[in-house]
Amino acid sequence: METIKLDNKDKIIVKALEENGRALIKDISKKTKIPRDSVNYRIKKLREEGVIKAIIPICDTNKMGYPVYTWVNMQLQQFDEQTEKKFQNYLKFQNNIVYIAKVTGNYHYIFTIAAKTIQDLDNVLRDILAKF
Repeated sequence: METIKLDNKDKIIVKALEENGRALIKDISKKTKIPRDSVNYRIKKLREEGVIKAIIPICDTNKMGYPVYTWVNMQLQQFDEQTEKKFQNYLKFQNNIVYIAKVTGNYHYIFTIAAKTIQDLDNVLRDILAKF
């Protein structure tokens, strides 16, 4: 994997995009005091190099009617490759699962659940445990 070296201007632009991914080039230019053409060029370059993979929304689940939001750390026990694929697919297609990450360390997966009530959260967790 190739490491991309970012200079201070690149870092400032990335920080501005992290704060507001929908900001206009002119606004980023004004905020960072970097000329518009330079901001535009650098953002295109950062995308091409894969430094910026995507600009995604971060939703307020509470305002969407799902005030119960929690992170779940899961450790798999005796999963073969096929069962793990079924587990991943199951999580992907559950409406209450917002985020899934396969990780290393004490846990194998971290995922987030958004639910309307504690009972709904409990039902989602019980369903996962019953199936896997």
